[in-house]
Order: sequence, then C-alpha cells, then structure tokens
Amino acid sequence: MASSSSSRPLNSLEITLHRMILNCKDETATQGDIDGISASKQEKENAINFLLQTVLKEERTSKILYKGVKVKDAKSKASMDKETQAVLSLIEEAKNE
Repeated sequence: MASSSSSRPLNSLEITLHRMILNCKDETATQGDIDGISASKQEKENAINFLLQTVLKEERTSKILYKGVKVKDAKSKASMDKETQAVLSLIEEAKNE
C-alpha cells in the first residue's frame, strides 16, 4: 500500500467500493466482486487506483485480489517511512501464514 499523496476525501464510488470490500470474506474482493458494482469500467478503475494509494492492498496470486484496510490503519501507515512500512508488512504477512 502506498502512502497517500492526495488529501482529498473519498468520493461516493470509492466509499461504496471500500465498504463492499471490507464486507467481503477476509475483507478481500475479487475482480468479479468489483465488476458487480454499477459504474462504468473507467470510473471503477479510477476509484480502485485511488483506493490502492489510500486504503487498499493488491494481492496477486493466480488472480488479482483487493484487500481492504480500515481507514484508521491506513492513516497510521501513511505517516510511516518506507522502511517502517516494509517491516510492518512483513510482520502482518507472518500473521497471515
């Protein structure tokens, strides 16, 4: 997850996508879940790209998954330097194994 370079609030589509992802099993959505949201492909791409900078992580396995991150967690990580973020990511990954 990249730190946010934008301080703008989430728009309504971004909020809808983020809430939907957090409500999915393991707070992780597939591309099929994203496709189920009624908006144009371009609008969804723009929303996902912004969310990936702020409150989502992309997980690549045999398919692309989007992992929701709670806003309070995203804000705390955004204030960390890259090295600290990398260490925290390793710790979080170890918990998931």
